[in-house]
Amino acid sequence: MRVRSTLSGEQVKEAIRRVVSQHEQLRTTLGHVQLGGTAIPCQFVAEYLAPDVVTIDATSWSDNQLRERVQAFYQEPIDLEFGPVVQTRFFVCNEDARVLALKFHHVAADGWSLQMLGEDLGRHIREVL
Repeated sequence: MRVRSTLSGEQVKEAIRRVVSQHEQLRTTLGHVQLGGTAIPCQFVAEYLAPDVVTIDATSWSDNQLRERVQAFYQEPIDLEFGPVVQTRFFVCNEDARVLALKFHHVAADGWSLQMLGEDLGRHIREVL
């Protein structure tokens, strides 16, 4: 999503941290435990999980370069065993233009929950500004 703002990477990271702390499905990973020699699938919910937010200086990039980098980000797989199941890239394009790219694994968010998560993120961004 394109954002007209002077929002900083640290402010985005704090807003994402607040969303992740509110929603346990965003702190959940999937793995296995051994029981009698059999691997049993399990989910693990972390009390705290640091958000994956990377701020990228895109001030010298063309629109095409930016589009390619955002698309490449969305193509990277999410590791369900180690997480996090939500990942963020925050591209700083110029002094007041930003691109916020959020990627959720479908195990953690569906269409209904994405709307709720988006509303929560918007609220937390307004709080940290």
